[in-house]
Amino acid sequence: MVEINIYDMSGRLVRQVLRENQGYGKYIQKIDVEHLKMKKGNYICELKVDGVLKKSVPFIK
Repeated sequence: MVEINIYDMSGRLVRQVLRENQGYGKYIQKIDVEHLKMKKGNYICELKVDGVLKKSVPFIK
């Protein structure tokens, strides 16, 4: 199971971008925060694979 979630700086889930089973391989997932209609602010985007955090990236909208 692959999950990409966006959290605000207090750790609250703002958007779940992706949650699906994917086969082995390389994938690219574009995230258009304008399309998600998120407010301006600081966020953290997390990538989890099988419930294990693989990457956490802070960003500013």
